[in-house]
Amino acid sequence: MIGCGSLIGSGILLELFESLGGQVEQQGLVDLLADGNSFEKGLTILLVVGLAPVAEELLFRGSLLPWLIEKMGEWAGIIVTGLLFGLLHFETPSAVPPLMVFGVVLSWWSRHTGWVIFPILAHFCNNAFVVLSL
Repeated sequence: MIGCGSLIGSGILLELFESLGGQVEQQGLVDLLADGNSFEKGLTILLVVGLAPVAEELLFRGSLLPWLIEKMGEWAGIIVTGLLFGLLHFETPSAVPPLMVFGVVLSWWSRHTGWVIFPILAHFCNNAFVVLSL
């Protein structure tokens, strides 16, 4: 439910951004799904849906979050981890604010449950939804 809620929240932020005149861009890897050959498309799906959720969540929620919480406190660590997660995707500036919110939610969820698997699954679902919606 939390993962679905964060996806909906991210979508609302994107819609708000567009309604204020902002232009939402797709990330570069997503462009390969539309324009790439079969090998590029398959590799992109593997990276975007399979590898990225695991690698990013292990980095941000598995390693960085506990370290930042130890150094800064729980809420500061959760917020900073979420903000850094969004900034990692700066290649697509319009995606940064909703991904910051998504990152904060995933950080809170990881901290609340004590497990990184739930943020991995939510991240996987988010990326799979993006790929399927193309």
